[in-house]
Amino acid sequence: MNSTDEIFEQAAESVEYVKHYISTQRDLMKLDFAERSARLISGLVLGFSFAIIGLLVIGFISVAFALLIGQWLGSVPLGFVSISGIYLLLGLIVFWFRKVLLVEPVLSKVIQQFFD
Repeated sequence: MNSTDEIFEQAAESVEYVKHYISTQRDLMKLDFAERSARLISGLVLGFSFAIIGLLVIGFISVAFALLIGQWLGSVPLGFVSISGIYLLLGLIVFWFRKVLLVEPVLSKVIQQFFD
C-alpha cells in the first residue's frame, strides 16, 4: 500500500467522523429544542391553570363583596354596580400601564424560559 492510498483511507475515515459528528449535533439540537419547548409549554399550562383558579376565586369574592356592599347600601344591584365600577377602574389602570404590567414581564419570562 502506498502513501496515497493511506491518505485516501484516512480522508474517507475523517469524512465518516464528520458525518457522525454532524448527525450527533443535529440530534442534540433537536433534543435541546424539544426540552426548551416542553419547559415553555408546561410553564404556560401551569400559569393558565393558576389564572383560571385565581379568576374563580376573585369571582366568588366579588359576588360576596357585592352582596355585602348591597346590604350596606340597602340595594343589592347597587352593590354589584359598585364592584363593577371598581373593576372598570382597575381595567383602565391595567390598560394604561399594560406595557409595563403585562407585555414586558410576559415577554421576558417567555424568552428566559426558552433560553435557559
